Amino acid sequence: MKRAKKKTITRVAAGAIAGLLAGLMLFGLVADLFFRVSASAASQSDVDALKDKLEDQAAEKKELQAELNSIDSEKATVKEQIEALDARINSTEEQIELQNDLIDSLEEMIAQKEEELVEARQKEEEQYEKFKTRVRVMYEQGETSYLEVLLSADDLSDFLSKYEIVSQIAEYDKNLFEELKALKEEIAQTKAELEEDRQQAENARKELEVSKSELDTQLANRSQAMKELESAAEEVKASFAEIEAEENSINAQIDKIVKEMEAEAERKRREEAAQGGGGSSSSGTTQVGNYTYPLPSGYRTVSSRFGYRNHPVTGRYKLHTGVDISAPNGTPIYAAQSGAVIIAGYSSAWGNYVVINHGNGITTLYAHMSKILTTKGATVSAGQQIGKVGSTGYSTGNHLHFEVRQNGSYQDAGRILGLY
Repeated sequence: MKRAKKKTITRVAAGAIAGLLAGLMLFGLVADLFFRVSASAASQSDVDALKDKLEDQAAEKKELQAELNSIDSEKATVKEQIEALDARINSTEEQIELQNDLIDSLEEMIAQKEEELVEARQKEEEQYEKFKTRVRVMYEQGETSYLEVLLSADDLSDFLSKYEIVSQIAEYDKNLFEELKALKEEIAQTKAELEEDRQQAENARKELEVSKSELDTQLANRSQAMKELESAAEEVKASFAEIEAEENSINAQIDKIVKEMEAEAERKRREEAAQGGGGSSSSGTTQVGNYTYPLPSGYRTVSSRFGYRNHPVTGRYKLHTGVDISAPNGTPIYAAQSGAVIIAGYSSAWGNYVVINHGNGITTLYAHMSKILTTKGATVSAGQQIGKVGSTGYSTGNHLHFEVRQNGSYQDAGRILGLY
């Protein structure tokens, strides 16, 4: 009886332990599923946050580029001003040199006139000395005047002869003194005019030197402005380089997260391969090379091509990473290739969107859906409907934003689909 009771207790304990182990295993599975879901949600949230940060950095780069363009424009203006000032300074220096040459010439001419004036004064003094000597001799000989010379004539003929001689001497003295006086006055006048010309030349030179000094000051200011602009440009370029480095880092983070999500999706795809994926299939699709056209074939109007543009909602100048194809609200959206859905959710920019991993580093994105018809982790086939066209997120009208990414690099989806 005791042995049977003991066996019963043993069985109960074993059952309890088994139940406990089963409970722990179930808890582990639930916890594992919870953490996986949380990790996936966190990863997608991280990707969205990083993309938002990329948009902010793209806007900042646009502002920096505009600032750099403005600085370059100012530098071009300052360069023109510096060149104009250099030309004016060179011209002013040439004019100063010409004025210096003119002043040197005038000073030589003034010096020459001073020598001529000295010579004229010497001639005047010499002539005056001769005149005094003649008068003194006449006085010493008792001939005190020209009148006495005339009165000493013996007859009329002698008188006329002496009168002629006296008149010639007097006229000679008179003319000589007048010539010397006129010569002195002419030399003095010429010298005065030359000195006036020299003064004017010196005044002109001083004015030119003042102008050159002002131009030198302006040139120094413009040169300093150019240095400041170049320094500002270098700072902007450094900031630009920092942002690009951050962008590269963010893109690397995004690639890492996406690869982790792709790996997780691939794991789930293998687990669910036997059961198939979600979403409904659709007929009437069109094949374009290795891709199935993601909309019914009648919708081929491109509203925005791949490439850099000003975003129609944010106004930011950035890369448009896909192609926008206009279509009415509710138009079916098809998977471009077979693959695993790694994202099926909502973001502020993309609205309702789906990302499919096709393997070999290729992913496709479908954005702004009005409704998502697949789930994350599902396996879809090419041409299978995964959603409907809408205008959710940053959108100005009903359309499909479709993009292709290979090994982390955006491809021109419009060309891949043969839209242009």
